[in-house]
Amino acid sequence: MGATVIKAAQAVGIEEKPEQKKPVLPGEVEKSIALGRSALIRNQKKAAINLARISKDSDRVRNHIVDEGGLGPLIQMTHSKSLEVQTCAVKTLAELAKTSNNRQKMLENGAILPLLEGLKHKSYEVRGVLQHNLAITCSP
Repeated sequence: MGATVIKAAQAVGIEEKPEQKKPVLPGEVEKSIALGRSALIRNQKKAAINLARISKDSDRVRNHIVDEGGLGPLIQMTHSKSLEVQTCAVKTLAELAKTSNNRQKMLENGAILPLLEGLKHKSYEVRGVLQHNLAITCSP
């Protein structure tokens, strides 16, 4: 009976469905970074959402995003007119900071300042995500 209640709650939208992990396709990182360089908000939105999703995959993918030049577009997206683009960009930067190899590169490329600015962002979601991710990143 418990499974039936959960399925009913999910159908109504009361309970969130578990996130299904999609594989990272070849060329997906490069395509998303290229979209992120666009001046069009709809392209930035696609890029930000996709980079946020794939940055959760593994350390290898997080390193690949940074090595392919993803920091520049992500830093630019933190200043976007779209709150959703800003939120996804900050989430992605926080995910990238989980990898020790990326932290030095982020410091050198100026990606730390947007993370710190995000801690006083007007959106509670941005602040909450950063506090959670930075606490994990900074813990020994």
